[in-house]
Amino acid sequence: MRDPQDASPAWYCSKCGAEQYETDPIILEDGRRMCANCFQDRVKELLRVSPAIVADCLGMRYEEAI
Repeated sequence: MRDPQDASPAWYCSKCGAEQYETDPIILEDGRRMCANCFQDRVKELLRVSPAIVADCLGMRYEEAI
């Protein structure tokens, strides 16, 4: 059995360039692959900039007081 440490990367994250392997999850945004860490950063950014988008994606209602 081959040592997983010897495996070549299956792909690279389009955001940070980190090596990713066949067992790593792939998250696609506009056809570009990103790693799980960059995905988490993207979600945090969306929560900060536009929580309404995140709420909508989760099937939640977002309201602001007028």
